[in-house]
Amino acid sequence: MNKLRIFLLGSLLCCVLDTNGQVVSNKDTTFSVVAPADWRAEVSKAEIVLISAKSGFLDPYQENVRVLASNSYGWDIDRAFRSFVKEAFPDMIPGYKQLQEGTDTLAGLPAKWLIFQSEEQGYRLESLVIMVVDDTQAYAIVASALAKDYPRYSDTFKEIASSFSLLK
Repeated sequence: MNKLRIFLLGSLLCCVLDTNGQVVSNKDTTFSVVAPADWRAEVSKAEIVLISAKSGFLDPYQENVRVLASNSYGWDIDRAFRSFVKEAFPDMIPGYKQLQEGTDTLAGLPAKWLIFQSEEQGYRLESLVIMVVDDTQAYAIVASALAKDYPRYSDTFKEIASSFSLLK
């Protein structure tokens, strides 16, 4: 039996539907994703962060998926992706190296994606970023793992991304 739980987090109303995973939604930014059952979810006004359980006390990094919303400035997917990702990431992210890039469809909208590696606190990370744009918002899904562990989490990251839904 599914249970709907509604709780107040600061001034944010958030709903969690208990199914095989949990639907994590943010009413202020009007999107949701399904989190794996053993992952923790943190919600703020413009972001959902899903964090994996650590694999043990020697695990130095918790894999995570961030779903962010920001003003799209009326840009289409090509311009938003170029500006927010292709032009900004190399300057913002230490050790940035693009590996792959492509197009897809997400939540019924054209999507662009990119896989890249970066450095953080001495660790080599591999990340997937997927972006979609609607009339007013650009939504980015950024999934990260240690580069050596990325293949193990790739399918999970893709499942989370494919569950992205606009609630408007």
